[in-house]
Amino acid sequence: MAPATVYLIRHDAGPFVKVGITGADPSTRLTVHGRRGWEILGTWPIPIGRDTSVIEDRVVAWWQECGATRCTRDEVPDGHGGTEAVHITAAADEPRTIAYIKELVAEVGGGY
Repeated sequence: MAPATVYLIRHDAGPFVKVGITGADPSTRLTVHGRRGWEILGTWPIPIGRDTSVIEDRVVAWWQECGATRCTRDEVPDGHGGTEAVHITAAADEPRTIAYIKELVAEVGGGY
């Protein structure tokens, strides 16, 4: 029930993008990702933390519908977050993903 954050990051190794969730203050988590070469594309604070899981799951499902290929554990830095990371495609690129997350935040996250 506590506030949480949805975030989107990009890594040039693929290139690929990853959606993730963390606590209300994402700075520690994103600092760790930054050390692993990830670039922050956006963060969205959500007042009810359980809503972040819904948003993350829907983004991953949408990527699959768009035909984006999930990353393997070996592709992502330190093997973390491969199930929430996909190779960037024309249908699942950064701008489209950001727009979709914003739609979900308005719908699922109560418009915050």
